Amino acid sequence: MSDLRIHYNEEMVGAAHPTKEDTLNRLVLAGHNPDGGCRLRPGWIRGFRTRYKDSTGFYVGAGELAVGGGLRCLDRERGVGHGQSSGMAQPVFLYVDPEAAGGAEPPGLNEENLIFSPAAPVWSAAGQFWRHPSEEAWRWAETSALVDGANQAVAFSASLDGRVFWLDSPVEVLSGGTELAAADVDLSPYVPALEGVEARLSVKLTTGAAEDKAGFLRKKGASGWREAGRVDAASGPSAVTEMLIPVDSGARVQYRVESLDVNMWIRLLGFSLGRP
Repeated sequence: MSDLRIHYNEEMVGAAHPTKEDTLNRLVLAGHNPDGGCRLRPGWIRGFRTRYKDSTGFYVGAGELAVGGGLRCLDRERGVGHGQSSGMAQPVFLYVDPEAAGGAEPPGLNEENLIFSPAAPVWSAAGQFWRHPSEEAWRWAETSALVDGANQAVAFSASLDGRVFWLDSPVEVLSGGTELAAADVDLSPYVPALEGVEARLSVKLTTGAAEDKAGFLRKKGASGWREAGRVDAASGPSAVTEMLIPVDSGARVQYRVESLDVNMWIRLLGFSLGRP
């Protein structure tokens, strides 16, 4: 029955009747437990906003997630080390491990339940949540951060919902590009390699040519291009544009220019996780 309201031809029957269906509470019980508490959807998670702490790690804000029909809660912001030693610049993903040794007793969580890992999350159809690719109990908190090649946490500012990131020091990812055909720009050292992620880019074009020429960007493999500006030596030998460009599953975008007389520089300003 998709319409759970009481209909004109039904009896008004309450809970625990020995032989008849409870019609009075049928609608409310679709979204609530008998004690009045909200029924949590599988995979429910919110909070855990991540922000820069220092070179060793990040702060993780209060949050909660549904586990086994109940809630596990981080009651306040905690400092968490990034735990990376590979010497590679890379994004790291925040996971919550409800079963971690040293973690808080249910229904609590503490910093021992929080882990940063470079392994990108995968979707669990059975659990209806994102998880670590090999540690099935680790739930992705749907937020991310960055570690540089010196194993230092990268400073950034985050939006209130923890899904948009602005680097304190933008990174140059293309210098003087002149490719006429589609050429890749690899953002994977800085941007999570997930579909739905968008890179915020500052694009600069320069030229010495007299004729008006343009530069273009797109998600790698996309069918259409987005114009990044037009330049000509007489009226505008340089132009700077900010653009939000989706990345592919390898965290790549592509660029091209209309003429060898046009040069393109790209700086990464930050990225947005979007909604998984």
